[in-house]
Amino acid sequence: MPLYLGIDGGGTKTSFAVADDDYILARVTEGGSSPTRIPGEVRSSGDNAHSSLDIGQLLDDGPWTVLQKIVVFIAALSIIMDGFDGQLIGFAVPVLIKEWGVTRGDFAPALAAG
Repeated sequence: MPLYLGIDGGGTKTSFAVADDDYILARVTEGGSSPTRIPGEVRSSGDNAHSSLDIGQLLDDGPWTVLQKIVVFIAALSIIMDGFDGQLIGFAVPVLIKEWGVTRGDFAPALAAG
């Protein structure tokens, strides 16, 4: 179940809403938007007028979607491949030194560059 966060920021009031595909789960209205002001306690309006909404908890307890799994997989794969090229260079340099007839010191700038 995907969750959506809507924000309507204004000079005198800022409204937030959390919804799924079918229903608005919570609505919050606070003071005006300002990059230097962070509202304290967030109070829901409507049926739960005095309850608080914890966005972090809402995200932590939310579903683990296919898109999130794909993003994590691609990030992990890129980290693995980045380490793989560093390991592979240790096997490639001696072969290239022999094939090209150069010294080990000739590879120093290329290896230092990463």
